[in-house]
Amino acid sequence: MMITPCNLKMVKVVAGSINDLIGHLTPTSEYYPTDEYLFAFLLSCRQFVDPVDVLKQVVERCQIEQSNPDLPEQATVAPHLLLFILQWTETFPNDFNKPALMEKLHEARRFCERLDPSCSRGCNRLIQMLDNRLADVKLRKKIPKADSWEDVNFVRDIKPDLVAAQVTHIELDFLNNISCDELVSMLKKDVVKGDYCKNVEKYVNWFNHLSHFVASEVLAPELGGARHLTMEYYMDVAVHCFSFGNFNSAMAILAGLNQSSITRLHKLRDKLDKGRVEHLCTLENQMSPSENFKTYRSAIKRSQEQHTCVIPFFTLLVKDIHTTCEIKKPRSRYRVD
Repeated sequence: MMITPCNLKMVKVVAGSINDLIGHLTPTSEYYPTDEYLFAFLLSCRQFVDPVDVLKQVVERCQIEQSNPDLPEQATVAPHLLLFILQWTETFPNDFNKPALMEKLHEARRFCERLDPSCSRGCNRLIQMLDNRLADVKLRKKIPKADSWEDVNFVRDIKPDLVAAQVTHIELDFLNNISCDELVSMLKKDVVKGDYCKNVEKYVNWFNHLSHFVASEVLAPELGGARHLTMEYYMDVAVHCFSFGNFNSAMAILAGLNQSSITRLHKLRDKLDKGRVEHLCTLENQMSPSENFKTYRSAIKRSQEQHTCVIPFFTLLVKDIHTTCEIKKPRSRYRVD
C-alpha cells in the first residue's frame, strides 16, 4: 500500500529504521502523528537515539516540507510543529533539561514564528509552561536528608493495618514522581543515574531505609525481652501490606526481618507466636524468588483483579523492563511498540 497523508494514520507502526520512524513522527501541513505513536516513539527512542537528534531531524524535515514549491500558498507546517513540541514538553519535560534540546526548541520556535507570526503568542506560552514544569520536576528531585529517619518513631500501640496503609500512601507518593522516561533512561549503560534518575534513587533509598529501620527496631537494646513482640508487630505490618497490594513494602519488611543480625537470634524465634510465624512463612513463600518469582507473579496478577492500585516489587520490575528491552534490542530495525 502506498503511504500518503490520507492513510498514514491507519498504519500501525511496530518497528523500522531510524529514518522511517522519524519520518512517521514528523508533522506536515496535512499530517500529524497519532498520540499513541508519538508517546511510544518519544519514550522508546532514547534507547537508540539522542532526543536532541530527533528534534533536530524533525525541524529539518519540516523546513524541507515548507520549502516544497508544490505546497499550497496558505499551507504551513507551523501549527502542527508547535503542537508536536507542546505534546513533547507535556509528556516528557525531563528531556528539556538538556541545554542542547532547549536550543533546538528555540530554533523550532523561531521557525514557526517566521512562517506564521500569529504563533508567537502560543510559542511564548509554551516556553512559560515548560519552565513551570521543569521547576516542578526539579523540586520533586530533591532528595531528603538521610537523617530524616531519625525522627520516625513507630510504636506498637498503632494498629499494624494503619501503619501498612500509611506506608502504602508513602509508596504511592514515591511512584507518582517517577516518570516512564526516567525508567527507560536508567537502563542505558551510559546514563548518569545520580543526575537523571533521582526519583528512582529516592525510591530505592526508601526501600533500603524501611528494611534497615525494621531491623533496627527489632534489635533496639531497650526492648530486652520484648523484642519478639516488636518482631510480631512488623510481621503483621508486612502481611497487611501484602493484603493491600503493596508488594514493595512487604518485601522491604521481609528483608529487614531476615537480616542475619536477626535470624541468628534463635531464642527470639522460639518466642514468636506460632500463628504469626505461619503467616510469615506463607508470605515468604508468596514472595519467594524461586522459578523467577513464579508465586509472586501469580499473586500480583490476583491482586490486580482485587485492587484498583497495586505496588509491585520495584527491583524486580526494573529487572523485567531491562530483560524486555534486551529481548527487543535493535539490530537494523528499531521497535517502538
